[in-house]
Amino acid sequence: MNTTNIENLKATPIADYLRTFGHDVACRKNIVAFWRGDHNASVSIDHNKNVWYDHGTGEGGSVLDLVMKIEGCSFSEACKRLEDFSFNRSYTPIAPKAEPRESGIVIDEIKELSHPALLRYLDERCIPIEIARQYCKQVHYHPKSNPTSAKYFAIGFANDAGGWELRSKFFKGATNKATTYIQNYGSVLIVFEGFMDFLSYLAMPEGVLPSTPKADYLVLNSVANSDKAVAVYEAIADESKPFYKVCYACDNDLAGKEVVFKMSRLNGLR
Repeated sequence: MNTTNIENLKATPIADYLRTFGHDVACRKNIVAFWRGDHNASVSIDHNKNVWYDHGTGEGGSVLDLVMKIEGCSFSEACKRLEDFSFNRSYTPIAPKAEPRESGIVIDEIKELSHPALLRYLDERCIPIEIARQYCKQVHYHPKSNPTSAKYFAIGFANDAGGWELRSKFFKGATNKATTYIQNYGSVLIVFEGFMDFLSYLAMPEGVLPSTPKADYLVLNSVANSDKAVAVYEAIADESKPFYKVCYACDNDLAGKEVVFKMSRLNGLR
């Protein structure tokens, strides 16, 4: 590949590349390093120069450097991926090429939702396949402890640490523990405990729920991530959104109430 082509690839906006992971950062100068499981806005982006710098690790550079960092690939592979890159798509997280650290699950394949068993499960949950395909993938995996075991598959929902939440009628698990933040530049943040709750909310017929302004979404993926959710909220509800209204779609139990309590206190201070 010649120098001119490489410079053209480096002109690919970092914001457009990160959007494929569900992170819309076009108007933000500081973001969370989701690829290394960080929860502080420690990465600076200069949109004019189209460069980034991670204050936590001292790394930075062009969009090609970021592709290599996030996807764990070589320079030539990063060039090829940017060449094939398409910006005209909705929220479709890219699967990590390597399994998340300390995961008991090994990802074998990521594909579009199509297996009849998963489609039936979604139908039983009254979630239209069109909505599920906007945010989910079909993930094939096997246990790390038993590489020769039978292969499994489930509905996969990407989280902000580069891992997957996995659901089927007979399985509930994850490759790692992290929240998922979906930014639409709304004035309201809606918090969900799990991604099936999030999909069910999107599937609600018009008029069933009170109308709300354009919203951003924060999916905990587990009530055990309540502290992580607070850290994410601290990063996104900054000076640019002093009146970020937060709505909670959590269960009415002790765990759900703890999430509301923690985030309500933080929101009340702003």
